[in-house]
Amino acid sequence: MNSLIKYDRTVRIMELEFKIRFIPSFVKRVKEWNKKLKKSESCPFCERWSETSVLDVPLFKIIENDYPFMNNQFTVFGEKHMQFFNSYAISSAISLIDMLPNCRSGGIQIKGSGATVPYHAHFSISDEIYPICTLRREILVDCGLFKISRILGVPHLALVISADVASLGVITNKILENLYKNKLSYNVLMTEKHEIIIVPRINENSNTLGRKIGISFVGGIYPCCVNASYSEEDPTIILNDIYQHWKNVSDRDILQAFKETTISFEVNLQDISNIIGFDLNR
Repeated sequence: MNSLIKYDRTVRIMELEFKIRFIPSFVKRVKEWNKKLKKSESCPFCERWSETSVLDVPLFKIIENDYPFMNNQFTVFGEKHMQFFNSYAISSAISLIDMLPNCRSGGIQIKGSGATVPYHAHFSISDEIYPICTLRREILVDCGLFKISRILGVPHLALVISADVASLGVITNKILENLYKNKLSYNVLMTEKHEIIIVPRINENSNTLGRKIGISFVGGIYPCCVNASYSEEDPTIILNDIYQHWKNVSDRDILQAFKETTISFEVNLQDISNIIGFDLNR
């Protein structure tokens, strides 16, 4: 496995050490992937199910990410073409992170939360830790079987679910179903510590950044890219445009993008209870 060639510029967003990331290989993503999305009507994961998996595991296929934004990043998906993971699949995903050597994080996203392929449930895994995972937490409820906490020092609502692997899948699935019922999308981050971080989403597009933002952003990493069609352009022009965007994005832009796409950290306990379907006042 090879480390990703990347250049990080760190800005402080409240207590979050946020990484603005320049990835030269994203030139390939702009030229190839955006073009594929426009032309293809088929699902890229359904098409690739017959490929050899990097590792033989139950339920999932593991393939190298064609356009990685994190170190040693792989994509994991199931055979069935469905938008959501059930509780068993969520627990299996956490177990997979625990089983794989050097795997330290995972991320799930769906339609409305930045997913490039929203209708076939999948997640990415990496040996990098999302910066949000290292921040302080405030326990909202601890009933013994599970614990729900809120991450402090970030501009957006981010909830941490801690439990044994089986219970983690059931509780997370219940919360995600309630978010969907409330017409909210979400990002789900998985950690090597048997934790799940849920970030409710109100929008996937940031007008400030001029693009769709997803799992890495809410976790504290912004892999800079450009949206325009460059199918006939010189790669050096694309590279320069990505670089200029990386150089010019400010901490104010990042903070505004959070406001445009997530729920504020200032939301009160009763509203959080309503959003996730758990009574946090008990």
